[in-house]
Amino acid sequence: MSRYAIQAAAILAGLLAAVEGLFARPAVYRLDPVHTQITFFVDHLGFSRASGRAYGSEGALVFDPEDWSRSCATVRIPVQRIGFGDARWDERMQRSDFFAAAEYPWIEFQGLWLERTGEREGILRGLLRLRGRDAPVELQVRLNRIGYNPYAGRRAVGFSARGRLSRRAFGMDALPRQIGDEVELIIEVEALREPPRALRDPPCQPQAPKDQAHAPHP
Repeated sequence: MSRYAIQAAAILAGLLAAVEGLFARPAVYRLDPVHTQITFFVDHLGFSRASGRAYGSEGALVFDPEDWSRSCATVRIPVQRIGFGDARWDERMQRSDFFAAAEYPWIEFQGLWLERTGEREGILRGLLRLRGRDAPVELQVRLNRIGYNPYAGRRAVGFSARGRLSRRAFGMDALPRQIGDEVELIIEVEALREPPRALRDPPCQPQAPKDQAHAPHP
């Protein structure tokens, strides 16, 4: 290899490292509502796990692939767009003893602290507001991919997440003999990177638990 080829390769490697370093910084990502899906399951009389799906989620997240503790998320879900596959049952779930859509039209989640537990795994701790009540929720998160999305023409990030919550914690205690208390969440998230200026006014701020060290995952 000639001296000029070696120099060119060194320059290219430096440029690639600089670009990778730029994209490794914290960035704001806006949720893609088409490819962000929330499905939930709850026991029905012991015969089956009835399922529902929330559509139209909106929000954003801050993600730092090098230091997950600098990450957070904020999500809003329109209650009117929660569906169970049956028009009459959908209408029933909107009433005051279940989702109370007229009084509380949005479900809100604040992801406050993302703890990295593996190469691609972590735990997102946050607060869920449902029916006007706040309760802590933990999600087991897996980073699927971060990179360029050719269809959107922008960088994107994708996660899968699972969690459980008690519906009674939010005052949703109707039909306790027919419908179980524990609700399982299965979440798929795809989000598109916003311009760097979005970090000047980030959509959320990470908040570490008081009893947890602030050091990033090694």
